[in-house]
Amino acid sequence: MKLKEEDIKSHLMDIQKDLHTISSNLAYPSVLSQSKIDGSPMANKIPRVTDKTVEKLEKWIDLYEEELPPLKNFILAGGTEESANLHITRVICRRAERQIIRLMREEEIEKNILKYMNRLSDYFFTAARLMSKRQGKEDIKWMP
Repeated sequence: MKLKEEDIKSHLMDIQKDLHTISSNLAYPSVLSQSKIDGSPMANKIPRVTDKTVEKLEKWIDLYEEELPPLKNFILAGGTEESANLHITRVICRRAERQIIRLMREEEIEKNILKYMNRLSDYFFTAARLMSKRQGKEDIKWMP
């Protein structure tokens, strides 16, 4: 996907960093909570997903929505290649969110991880709509 929109491209790079933080949190088993690295508890070495991390996504969504017409219909994925890829990414994000919910039944998971993943799928939906609009394509309305 050749992304030309610098603001979205920059946000996606930041999201990649957040996803590494999330994966490190999910990979860290609670049974290692007493483990140490260089004399410090291992848990202190792992970055956390904070309320501020979630709020950052919400800010971007709001910023994107300012450029978009209000959504009055369900829409189909598509528009442009970039938009379609962002819609696919949204679907993958929702699948990951469901897997995290399953994991929560087995282990304690930081609450902000699930919040972030939920907002992230909304981010991808809004970014997909914005990408289509910026490239001169209208949302494809779903009409049953």
